[in-house]
Amino acid sequence: MSASSAPVIVLAHGSRHPLADQAIHQVAEAVGAEAAFLDFSPRTLENQARLLAAQGHKDISVLPLLFTDAFHARHDVPETVAETERALGVNITVTDSLGTGEDIAELLVIRVQQALAYQRFTNIVIYAVGSSNSEANQAVADLAHSVGQRLRMPCAALFATGRGGGVAALSAHCAEHGPTHVVPLFAAPGTLWDMAVESRIPNASFGTPLGTELAGVIEHRLHQVKGLESR
Repeated sequence: MSASSAPVIVLAHGSRHPLADQAIHQVAEAVGAEAAFLDFSPRTLENQARLLAAQGHKDISVLPLLFTDAFHARHDVPETVAETERALGVNITVTDSLGTGEDIAELLVIRVQQALAYQRFTNIVIYAVGSSNSEANQAVADLAHSVGQRLRMPCAALFATGRGGGVAALSAHCAEHGPTHVVPLFAAPGTLWDMAVESRIPNASFGTPLGTELAGVIEHRLHQVKGLESR
């Protein structure tokens, strides 16, 4: 990156999972960005921005690797960005997050179609972290509805955390609805996803975290920002 261009940092929540950081770095590399984490890593936004500032960058774009507009998006990201700007004297533009829009729906549809080529199942579950924010959970439910409509197959949203969620809810769903393919709404491996996969629930097959397949979505978000800046 040249000093005249605005570098990009993809900002993930972070995880204790041993493979999570590597997966996020691969995502960042796929779009020519740097990776930083809100938690569980020394590669904080401030530390990564400090390295870029030392290279002469005063303007930085940050793309949150978040699917819903919940606590992390509304509080952690803006607070961390503000602290970094104050500490380093840089200007940070926060782009739209990954979200649960049409491009994410299409990515999940492709994932399911690939699974249908070698597995048999009659319904789909979109498995997400979950939030205390009901609007965030509803956004995932709407995403599941969109995926189901496109595939003409029942598709539900279930959550790894929260009341009535987790492996127990997933197991109950599979027992009631039969062969189920579980698609993770996760950017990288995590302990919550491992708990689901390792539960060996009858009637359940599992996809894999989205990883570098998010590159096209990320690039689209960044192009939107560049388009606004050029006006």
